[in-house]
Amino acid sequence: MVVTGIEIVALVAALISGFDSARQLVHAWKEGLQKARQKKTSRKAKFIKRLDEFEESLAESITTLQRKYTRHCRVLGSRFQTRDAEASKSLNRVAGLQQDLFTVFRQNLPDLKDIDEQEAWVNRTETFRNNAMSVYHQHFERFETHSEAKTSHRPSANYSVNLCVSAIAYRENHQPFENLTYRVGGGEKKRWDCVACGESVSRASMAISANMSVWIGPSGLFKAHCEAGRAWMCIWESDTEECQQEFASRKDLLVHMAKAHTRQANDGGETSVDLPAGQRRKGIQYCGYGVRIGDLEMIESEGRFVVRAQG
Repeated sequence: MVVTGIEIVALVAALISGFDSARQLVHAWKEGLQKARQKKTSRKAKFIKRLDEFEESLAESITTLQRKYTRHCRVLGSRFQTRDAEASKSLNRVAGLQQDLFTVFRQNLPDLKDIDEQEAWVNRTETFRNNAMSVYHQHFERFETHSEAKTSHRPSANYSVNLCVSAIAYRENHQPFENLTYRVGGGEKKRWDCVACGESVSRASMAISANMSVWIGPSGLFKAHCEAGRAWMCIWESDTEECQQEFASRKDLLVHMAKAHTRQANDGGETSVDLPAGQRRKGIQYCGYGVRIGDLEMIESEGRFVVRAQG
């Protein structure tokens, strides 16, 4: 069996459809039990509570499948359609589990009055859900940790092992920022969440002196973030020892950028800023870093980043 990207889409869609059908059925059972004119018992109350929790878990599974599938499509791009024996074996298992679920659906549905049959059905469906999610996680996480994927994503730089795969994809122009993030909120409170690890980024700034401040924009912090924000890497991607270390906080990263890549003239003249060394476009509108001195912002002049003194 050759597994293609189209077949992956179909299998994921089938899983989502199956979970949603189960969720709707569970919801109908719960409503039926709540409205039924039966003597209320502690067992019935417990079963209704279990149906409520199971409905939530099915809804969560649908959201997880959708987000993870989108995440892998965005981060891995065309490599998401990699075909090999292990992929075939894993996806065949998923297909088999999906068929098992539809077999259960084709059976006579339990009577709303028979809690024993309902509990047995929920047990079978919950077992399927757990198995299917386990197979899904095992197979698609392999794409992230597969040695071939690591090689293709790390051809030229000695990145920290903790640097997020999305940050690497962005640094090396595999994917644009909008394909690797979800925008959340608006106005001054807007942020962007990484599709791979969930870390949130937004503009960060810090005062260096009474009249000087530095800032890093969302795109700059994005290519700096390690998985789940456990640390941050220099966004200029220099090969110096200091730029290869991990910084514990955004503040530490801002201090590094000001210290290592910004040189303020002692005579109050022009302040210069290093050009980024990475593979992305290096124009001022793309770099993700800026310096402000008084009312003056960093500008690009003759291929250089500078803040010019007034006068």
